[in-house]
Amino acid sequence: MNITYITGSPKKKGSTSRFLLEALDQKIAAEHQAFWADSAFDSPDSIYDFMRQSDAVVIAFPLYVDSIPSHLIRLMEQLEPMLKDQRGITLYVIVNCGFYEAEQNHIAIDMMKCWCKQTGLIWGQAVAVGAGGMAQAAPVGTGPSTNLGKAFDKLVLNIEKLDSRETLDITPNFPRFLYKTMAQIGWNTEGKKNGLRRKDLKIRRDLQ
Repeated sequence: MNITYITGSPKKKGSTSRFLLEALDQKIAAEHQAFWADSAFDSPDSIYDFMRQSDAVVIAFPLYVDSIPSHLIRLMEQLEPMLKDQRGITLYVIVNCGFYEAEQNHIAIDMMKCWCKQTGLIWGQAVAVGAGGMAQAAPVGTGPSTNLGKAFDKLVLNIEKLDSRETLDITPNFPRFLYKTMAQIGWNTEGKKNGLRRKDLKIRRDLQ
């Protein structure tokens, strides 16, 4: 089996999306051939070349304003006419968000399903990851990432069989109230680094 992994984060290194793809790849049978691509830095032609040789494509990206990052949308638009004549490629998606609730990713997942219909790709499955910022806190399958590891075990089985399944919603093995408290502390700390006070972070601008 040939698999193309596409990192959908705008970060050049250290992204959660890349971390999740590498963790997934470690669980897949060793005899597969993996192609690695970066949506923000690799050309559409090179990514298409990987995809057309693949049985499965796995795209991981962060949720941006309940949607797909703009640079990834641009790549998808560029790939769409190239993929029209391709058949037999199954798409799998991993979306992570800063919200604790994994359901927040569902709109972006629906967008990816629509792209499948446009391109003729086969929809495989999506994993919606809540509290994505915690994904790198521990090896996948341990500690707060125990649920994520179980979901990846199911995803791997489906990829190896090229099966289509329902979306898996994953929240961390970590209390919601503690996650929210830690996020608030981090938000205030980042604001202070940028010369902002707590009350500045609560200002609502009139956008009209």
